[in-house]
Amino acid sequence: MDFGKSLLVLTICLAMILEIASAIYLMDMKSKNQLHFSRRRRSYRIQLIENNNFYVTPIPLFKIIGATNCSDLCIVFKNNKNFKYEIKNCIFYASQSFDYEKPNDRKYVFKIITLSLEEMPTVVHLSIKNIDDEGPVIDYPHCYFKENTMYTRINSTCHFKVSDPDGFIKFMDLRIHGTANEENLFDLNMLSPNIRESDTEANVTLSTTRPLDYEKNNTYVFFVSATDSAGNTASRIANIVVTNGLDHT
Repeated sequence: MDFGKSLLVLTICLAMILEIASAIYLMDMKSKNQLHFSRRRRSYRIQLIENNNFYVTPIPLFKIIGATNCSDLCIVFKNNKNFKYEIKNCIFYASQSFDYEKPNDRKYVFKIITLSLEEMPTVVHLSIKNIDDEGPVIDYPHCYFKENTMYTRINSTCHFKVSDPDGFIKFMDLRIHGTANEENLFDLNMLSPNIRESDTEANVTLSTTRPLDYEKNNTYVFFVSATDSAGNTASRIANIVVTNGLDHT
């Protein structure tokens, strides 16, 4: 139900013979202080950390102060974009999980309507805060390097993608794990140094620290790992083939 239909909801509420105080405010459950409030717009702003991976019980968002019968308040969501909630003992609970990676879960606007004609509806803006709760994903690195050639971040022909639906790619830790000293033969770098915190994927280059020798080893197999800022780790096998430069007769 959008704001244009609020009048209809208010009419329905007025049809109920209830007495609710005309002046209410919302109290933060942790600090016990009034929530951030804009007097000009008579609106409150609340931020909630996404909790799709650890939601267990309803989350108390605020306490409604000044109403004599909180269970009979009317809650009207903007643009039919609502979430599950419950009101117990004048405490407003969100009774569902929120996932920032789902665009429809990021912001909600709703009104708290009393029965007093002199009281403006209280508007609440709820925004969901993104955290690094999803694990990274690594594409399969399968590349060919010519022997006796130095490959840097600029001229490397070996590229693959790492992604994370949470973003925070710029803080990701990339590493090589091998059994034949591969971590000292190869290096990993983000292709672009100007990665934004909101970016969800990036191209990675695999370069060499020194030229490779086909006659010594023509295939390297090792693991590439990516660890995000929350400690979530993904790993993938990398397969590097060294091609013969025909440097011997």
